Amino acid sequence: MLTLVLQVGLGLDPLSAGLLHIPFAVGVGLGISLLGRRILPRLGRSVLAVGSGAMALGVAGVTVTVATSGSVPLIGVALLIAGLGMGTCAGPLSPIALARVDTRHAGAAGGALKTVQQLGNAGGAATVGTLFLVIAGGATSAPETRAALIPAAISICLLLFCVAVLSRRFPQRLFDTD
Repeated sequence: MLTLVLQVGLGLDPLSAGLLHIPFAVGVGLGISLLGRRILPRLGRSVLAVGSGAMALGVAGVTVTVATSGSVPLIGVALLIAGLGMGTCAGPLSPIALARVDTRHAGAAGGALKTVQQLGNAGGAATVGTLFLVIAGGATSAPETRAALIPAAISICLLLFCVAVLSRRFPQRLFDTD
């Protein structure tokens, strides 16, 4: 979706559109390696709400920038923020979800978690991608492609809000047996 918006909607060449994904990747790496691990002990399950909020902020930033100025540097900054949010969520998700699983069931629980994650990723990409392409009319014209980003981004932000709300279902204190 983002690649189509950058190429069709903003007229970037494929190399420039690909390079613009780098801030997102850097953000994910930093979120996983630095933020998630450092704030997980302090925030516990709330780290998922913080990460999903940052990701939603980044998605909104990309959307507003595409809809208004189309500034490539601002899109890069917004993608960095979205990546930080994703990394902050993705890194600690497995330890949070599996924190209270008995070690005898750790293998099965880990396998079930990864299966559900893959199904969620595929279902989310298919649903949001289909919404985007239907509204964009196949992403063949710049104005329609840019306009289609708005409802797709709103749906992504709503899903991220659901992540924040559902994260409250995890125990506040994750790594003790109280």
